[in-house]
Formats: sequence, C-alpha cells, structure tokens
Amino acid sequence: MSAVPAIRALAFCALTPLAACAVNNEPPPRNEGASRAATHVAFFDTVDNPEDDPGSERESRAMRYAADYFQGLGLQTMVQTVPLVRMIPITATVTLSGPGGVVTEVSPSSRFIMWAGKQAERVTLDTGIVFAGYGIVSPEYHRDDYKGADLTGKIVVVLEGTPRTGTRSNLGTLGETYYGTRQYKFEEAARRGAAGVLIVHDEQEEPWAEMQRQATGSIVDIDSSTLQHPQPKADIEGWLSPDTARELLEMAGKNLPQFRHQAHEAAFEPVELPGVRATVRMDSRLEKLTSQDVIAVLPGRHPEHVLLAGRWNRIDPDAWASRSFAEAEAGTASSFAAPPDTEMVSHLNDDGSGAAVVMEAARRLVEARERPLRSVVFMVGTALKPGLLGLEYYVEHPAIRGSRVDALIVMDRADLTGASQRLGKIGTASDTALSQLTRGAAIEQGRLVELDENPHRRFYYKFGQAALARHGVRMIALTSTPEEDGASRHLRHIASRDRVVGFTDAGAHSFVPNPRQDSALLTALVRRVANATNWPPHHEPAGPAR
Repeated sequence: MSAVPAIRALAFCALTPLAACAVNNEPPPRNEGASRAATHVAFFDTVDNPEDDPGSERESRAMRYAADYFQGLGLQTMVQTVPLVRMIPITATVTLSGPGGVVTEVSPSSRFIMWAGKQAERVTLDTGIVFAGYGIVSPEYHRDDYKGADLTGKIVVVLEGTPRTGTRSNLGTLGETYYGTRQYKFEEAARRGAAGVLIVHDEQEEPWAEMQRQATGSIVDIDSSTLQHPQPKADIEGWLSPDTARELLEMAGKNLPQFRHQAHEAAFEPVELPGVRATVRMDSRLEKLTSQDVIAVLPGRHPEHVLLAGRWNRIDPDAWASRSFAEAEAGTASSFAAPPDTEMVSHLNDDGSGAAVVMEAARRLVEARERPLRSVVFMVGTALKPGLLGLEYYVEHPAIRGSRVDALIVMDRADLTGASQRLGKIGTASDTALSQLTRGAAIEQGRLVELDENPHRRFYYKFGQAALARHGVRMIALTSTPEEDGASRHLRHIASRDRVVGFTDAGAHSFVPNPRQDSALLTALVRRVANATNWPPHHEPAGPAR
C-alpha cells in the first residue's frame, strides 16, 4: 500500500467502542448479477434508522462496513470522530416590551424558535433591539447593512435570505451560497458584538409551521471547544415568525412591509427600535455526542486533494420535507405485498445510494491503477439534521496534514435504475469550474444537468454551504433524478433474514439495482478534477469572514 506523507492510517477498532468492533458487519449475501453498489445500498438500508443518535451502534456498524471495504481496496483508511453537542431546550421565557404594549411568551412558542448559540446551559439577556435589514456586509457588492451601528450586547433582528430581483439574488452566487444563509447572518452579527440574532422567517421559502416542526427536539452542532478556528457566536440564535416580527415593529410604531422594502436597497440604515426591550431567560441541557466519518485516501502527486463524499443514511423526511411530501411517501407503503417469510423494507431511493456510488467510484479509480495529480479522499458520513457537520469538521481537520481541499463533490443520491437522463445540482454550486466539469462529464453520457428543487435536500445542503464557503472550499452537490418519478422514486428491497431477495419499483416490477451511470459519471468527474492542470488558484473565503 502506497504511503502518503504525514498521514497516519488508523485502525477502526482503535477509534470506536469495543462493543461496536464485536458486531458482525458482514453484508447481506448478494444476488447473482447484482452490482456491488446494490450490495452497499442493501447493507446501509438494514442498519438505517433516522431516529438514532450520532454514535449509535447502527452508525458504528455502517462506518465499520465502509472502512472494511476501503481497506479491502488497499486504500489508507481512518475513522474520524466528529465531536458534537446536543442542546436540549428546557424552558425559555421571552418578554418583549415597548410603547405599544408587552408580550410574554414561554417556550414552546408559536412565535419563535430559539437556542443557545454559545452552547451554554443558561442564558439571560435584558437589552435593546436593532433591526438591521438583511444583516449582510458584502464588499463585492458594496453593501453594508450595519454601517457602523453599535450592536454591543443587543439583539439584532434581520430578514431571511438576500434582496432579490424576481427569483435571482442581487448578490449573485455568493448570495445563494453564503450571504443568504442563516450561519452567515448569525456569525456576522456576533462578530459585531450582538448578544442575540433572530432571523425573520420568510414564508415564501417555507410555511412557519414547517419551521417549527423541523426544530422540534433539540439543536445539534459541532462542539465549539474542539474547533481550531471557532467562529464568533451570539448568546442566543433563532427565528421569529413573520407575525411576531410585525408585532415587534408595531410596538415601536414601525411597519414590517415598509422595512422590507427599505432593506432591499443598499443605502438602508439599521434602526434601533425606540423604547423596545427584550428580556430573555433560557435554560438548556447539553449532551456530548460523537459522530463518525470514514475517510480513505488515494495518494496523488501534489499535496492538494479532492474530497468525494456521500451519506449512508437518509435525510429524515419528517424533519426536512414538507408534510405533504412525507405523507406521500407513507401513502405508498401499503401498495406492495411482500412474499412469505420476508419483510418489505421501504425507502425513498435515499438510503445509502450516495455512499454506495462513492465506494464504487473508489473501486474504479483504484482498479485503473492511475496515480492522480491531486490526491483523492473518499468520505462516507452520517446525515444529521443540521446538515454537513461532518464535512465542516473535516475541512478544519483534513486527513492529509498540510494539504487543502481543492474541491468537494457530494453525491447525495444515485438513481438505482441506471437509466436516468438527468443529473440534479442541489442549490447553487459555489464554483463555476466545478459546474463546467460536471456538465462536461454529464454530456459525455448524453445527460442534462438541472437544478434540483427537492426541498428537503435543498435545505439540508444550504445549512452547510456557508461553513464550507467560509473556508474557501469549492463545492458541488449532486443528485441523480429518475426519468419517471412514479416508476422509480419509491424503491423497495425485499429482505429475508438480512438477505436481499430482490428489488421492486413503484410499479411492483422486479429489477436488479445498478447505478452504473452515476458510478461512471462520478469516476469521470473526480478524474477530471483531480488531474486538471488549469485549475483556478485556491480562493480565499468570501466576504468579511476571512
């Protein structure tokens, strides 16, 4: 096995509990003729449970399976632990007072969603409120929504997203991938001394009731004490419903629609709401959690590397999709009849297919016996509600010391029919060069690259894009779109005693899943990026976060 300078291959069992290492992780026996990727999908599906906490036995089994596979290919393999903190709200009391009256709310509330930004068990505030438009400072677009306002110790209220003309952000691609994200808004206000940051939710993006449903339970984030370059955090972060924001402004004799209109212009000036104060007391319970990413390295000739990642478990549709989407999935569950002595396992073409194609691309690249210009790092990670936490942690702690991530390619899911003519790009790619190379690889297969608007994927990836953009990482996230939604979206495999018996589509037609197109495309794309000689120089993080 080739050596990579300054990298230490770590044994899996040295990094996980002994109990996890004792688990039998043999994959289900594969049907004659079934693809390797189908075997991976079948295994991940047998251990997937979106209700499991990070660090669960199921996650350990999935990570061990992926690690064993990469090691079997001769790749240097490690399991990177991702330290997390779960913040479980116990109670929060918010009192808004002003010339127009007093409003007191005790959580859980229909008016706000709030958590402790600094991962503290108790937060108390008694302070003024500043409305700061969209809360964006963009030198590239000559925009500064703060204009030197004193935010020290105050709560800042900002609008969701970016100013738009029609459907396009006035701040271009950076608006979509960076300035419009909640993470950027929280950090920018905290950088300027704000004690709290509340975003006014835009119901054109998603109904407020959906936001509340997504936020049930707890907030999970990377343990800030483990970050090499922690970003500033306010004491409280969260969201205000549009109705609450309207009521808050009316207390000060202001008008929300008028403020929205004014905030659209770069000349907007922040406004401290006269006579309005917020008193907040929040108690939370903090729990330390540990998630895992499996990382395997194909050494290259240069220190830079390309990161290819896929998740092994589903994005919980209960937490990320619209209710109608989740109900549509549940409504199809009774349309299939399992053979005797078998169990019908239902999934939304969402369980492990992204990780499976990443693993298959690794096999193809290893068997090609080519040493790429840049190293290629393969990652299998866990889907967590907040999004790309594992990837964010990896960028802070790369597998190859002294190396940087030149490009990040995320395969969200693959089309198991192998016949798709479309490739979905989730959200807005943060780099034109990656988009062009992806389009070229797709054209060679006679496929189109289209924007994927599936809401539970779009929101999932949007939460992580700001953190990666802050590190200057070029990123593109892809999903393979079946040709006929009704024929291949709701895929099911039939399992008997952990053995895959067969697969059916929504028309109850049996087939052997083989995402051959996506495996070939991903392999070609990684090869193009890893060997590009005219790759743009590494760009610094966008905006004032540098």
